[in-house]
Amino acid sequence: MEEFTKNTIHQAVLELIGEKGVENLTVSRVAQRAGIAKGTVYLHFKDKDELVCSSIDSSLNPLYTELLNILDSNLEPVDKMKKYLLFSTNFFDEYRNTFRALLYNHHQAHVRKERYMSSNYEVFIEKLATTIQQGIDKGVFRPVDSEIAAISFMESTIAITVQYILNDKQRDLKNDVNNFFDIILNGILSNQSQT
Repeated sequence: MEEFTKNTIHQAVLELIGEKGVENLTVSRVAQRAGIAKGTVYLHFKDKDELVCSSIDSSLNPLYTELLNILDSNLEPVDKMKKYLLFSTNFFDEYRNTFRALLYNHHQAHVRKERYMSSNYEVFIEKLATTIQQGIDKGVFRPVDSEIAAISFMESTIAITVQYILNDKQRDLKNDVNNFFDIILNGILSNQSQT
């Protein structure tokens, strides 16, 4: 029952953030949306910041789980990286309004800062580096520092996702992902310019 209540609260928070933004989120509105008493929210969360952070973490857990499954799969390195990118962008597109509101909110500046210090971030960098190294070992990728390449891929994925979320133009997500992936894998130099 307690887990159900927390999940209901998390869902209410994410819906309200998507509709009204973080700055207009109140514990009273969350309780009303969740169909529970305001005091029940405080039984689980000490304040609005904890409530927001917990809800964001909870919403990202399925993303983390699936991305780890992709990176631990038996797919070829290129296919792992492409599937990783496509799943990430699709996930955030599905929750576009919520994450758009969070990106516009200054409250989340510390969350972005903490991204680089989180254990999840380190795990993804390590697994991406392993995937890239596998590609190097198979001759699919040219020899590079796999950790730097992993960081570049991770940060580029985040950047393209943020731009996609914030952009109001109707774009073909799959086409954009394919173009982005082509740039990541092949660079922007023409064959004639490469030395």
